[in-house]
Amino acid sequence: KLSIETPSDFFTQTFYMPECDAKIFAFVLGGKQFVGVHFLGKNNLLVCFLLDSNITKVFSKPTNRVSIENGLKTFHEFLDIAKHKVTAEWDFEGSLKAKNTIIERDENYNVQSLENHLIPYAFLEEFMLGGNVDEFLSDDLKENARHLKGFFGEYIGVFPPPEFRSLNEVGLIYCQNENKYYAEYFTFDIVEKKIYGIKKV
Repeated sequence: KLSIETPSDFFTQTFYMPECDAKIFAFVLGGKQFVGVHFLGKNNLLVCFLLDSNITKVFSKPTNRVSIENGLKTFHEFLDIAKHKVTAEWDFEGSLKAKNTIIERDENYNVQSLENHLIPYAFLEEFMLGGNVDEFLSDDLKENARHLKGFFGEYIGVFPPPEFRSLNEVGLIYCQNENKYYAEYFTFDIVEKKIYGIKKV
């Protein structure tokens, strides 16, 4: 159970984080005072709170490593197809917003070496992290790439279909609220390692 108290407010929240340690630290962004809690273990979750007239949770993301020298900087390694590494600096402008984000892939990663059924997963993982997805798309889809964010929405994970769904469907996880999630499914038309069509099922 985490409790935070200031002269003007009190906040408490229970986290289920088995087999972990936690580091608690203070930092300043945009002239505002924050406190961060970095759970270190299976989940490596970073949670940050704005200490203003009210205590507000403003950040909750998996993070392998954190630096608070000259602001807030996060480092996270993903267990995805490309083994992405994402480094981000953060600013506060009413909310915490990433700036100067660096997205790296494993040096041995090559889209052309992937089997066709893996292309949608690699594409969706790259797109979720804000990477360049042009190499996955046909020329027609590249021209309409600006509409993809609105089409997919803000998903937080990619997964293969459960047994009761078709094998050619790809699942995306969405957060409805802090404790409730739901899934949507999509199919992809793949020709010679390129995506020519996407449909929501």
